[in-house]
Amino acid sequence: MTKITYPHLCAGVFFKLLVKYSKSGGTCDDHRHGIKDEVSQNNLAYQLTRIAIPSFPYPNQSTLQKHVSQLANCRESKPGSAVPYYDGRYADVLSNLFHTDYNALLFSWSAFLDWAIGLIKNQTNCELIAKALLEVIEQDGSFKGCNAGEHGEYITREYLLGNPTIHYQSFLLGIWQYICETAQDNKVDETLFDAWTAARIGKYDGHNVQIYIQKPEQTESTGFSESVKPKDNTEQSRAAETNTASASETPIEAEIIDEVPPSSGDKTTEQQPVHQEANIFNNYGNGPQIGTINGDLKITIN
Repeated sequence: MTKITYPHLCAGVFFKLLVKYSKSGGTCDDHRHGIKDEVSQNNLAYQLTRIAIPSFPYPNQSTLQKHVSQLANCRESKPGSAVPYYDGRYADVLSNLFHTDYNALLFSWSAFLDWAIGLIKNQTNCELIAKALLEVIEQDGSFKGCNAGEHGEYITREYLLGNPTIHYQSFLLGIWQYICETAQDNKVDETLFDAWTAARIGKYDGHNVQIYIQKPEQTESTGFSESVKPKDNTEQSRAAETNTASASETPIEAEIIDEVPPSSGDKTTEQQPVHQEANIFNNYGNGPQIGTINGDLKITIN
């Protein structure tokens, strides 16, 4: 039997497993009639970003597809700004939510996983993702532990590899927060990554992990809402591609094109300016301004 060399734990590996075990949003008949899967790879990445940044604008479609491919195939050390998981400012926002409003973040995260995978109906897929991550962790000696306990508490590598019983949503959230905060490189050797994908995805026979899925207490969510969908505007998308063809891919604001439309039934009202004390804990220059106003997370797109 050929020995498999494993990739290190990174955003691309995590995302690849989400894509592999995500649920289809449409039937074959739907596809023949032009109805696309709601849980597409691009939309999965976009909704994953909105967990931390609810007002993140929907990127230009071709830009998003390019950057998602860089992420999912682990071909670039830092994928483009449409998937900003290796931007330290994104990690700061996510970590701030994790440590200051964990219950609301967990509620949004659980809603996202239910939309993407189906927590109750697809528990087998949930278990396969957990086993795959533990298999990667076992081979990644740099991983010592993370905040993957049921209430966001720290649990060690030894505990996770000892056939534990884990709260599923908290486990995945803790792993994701760890990746965004500590992983420095998304690039994996192409031959190694392809061999791991072919040999191990869907074929896990180790780690007798037991998962339990318990929906968190209802609270005001921080980001994910499946009622908010990216719009499909081909003409605007083409115009955006023309306008940003020469833009640098480094600043996050250079790649963000379209605003996310409000959900159906929303009414726009004009608000009077209110003078409030604002604490800007992340400054994106001419792009999104991220901070808190009166204790609430606020994100402004300039």
